[in-house]
Amino acid sequence: MASLEQLKKRLRSVELTKQLTNAMKTASSAKYSKINKLNLAYSKYANECEKLSSCVTDIERNNSVSNAKDCYLIVGYNRGLCGAYNYDLHSFSAETLQALNDFSLIVTGKNAVNYFTEKGYDFTHFETPDVPNIDSASPLLNEIYSLYASGQAPNVYVIYQSFINTMTQKPVVKKLLPFDNEEITSSDNVLWLPDKQSVNRDLHHKLFLSRAFKILIEGALGAQAATLMAMRTAVDHANDTQTKLNIEIQKKRQSAVTTSVIETSSGASNSEEV
Repeated sequence: MASLEQLKKRLRSVELTKQLTNAMKTASSAKYSKINKLNLAYSKYANECEKLSSCVTDIERNNSVSNAKDCYLIVGYNRGLCGAYNYDLHSFSAETLQALNDFSLIVTGKNAVNYFTEKGYDFTHFETPDVPNIDSASPLLNEIYSLYASGQAPNVYVIYQSFINTMTQKPVVKKLLPFDNEEITSSDNVLWLPDKQSVNRDLHHKLFLSRAFKILIEGALGAQAATLMAMRTAVDHANDTQTKLNIEIQKKRQSAVTTSVIETSSGASNSEEV
């Protein structure tokens, strides 16, 4: 059974843990709020881009590239302490890639980079901040689009955690390029200025950037939500443990006082008898 000093030492450790997790919960809450605002604002732009999708057809590409490989982008997270977010994403990604023969791989997020390095995968990685912005995402997205436009990547897929709500994120694989023909069809009732080919290519690029950046935002939103929930659970657990330890310490103190009183009373009685 733990002594009073051991209980006090454990209580100090729990209080320190509570302070750290509470600070991380506050930081995650602020980041989640910021990304959520970005998501709501960017969704308006993305929705307007989608309205033009019916006018966009696939761009002309070099289909005779000898070493062409499908490209897979894994949208990972920079940090740990986010519950099962990283584990679920990495496991799903590894399972998806194991079923493939030949592909090129691009990875974002420090945790994902470390995981796929340990697994021995050959990949290109790009650094992305916890809160996405178009400036930091542009090198990554332009590289992917360049691979597709040059014919080096016939198809482009993205693996990420789809944001369902603050409690649930689900790893999914989604095709980014070429666009689904069922969703995007050409239209002959459109006036193209200066010409159809140049406008179509520009729209194709912008629609890709819109959809891809929306996925980066969604992945970041899910990561912060997972971190927030994990830290909230940790703080709640620390509070419960702190309460139980305080009760146990009070019982120990009370027991020590009672024992001391009994011993003092017994000593006094023995003295009187003598």
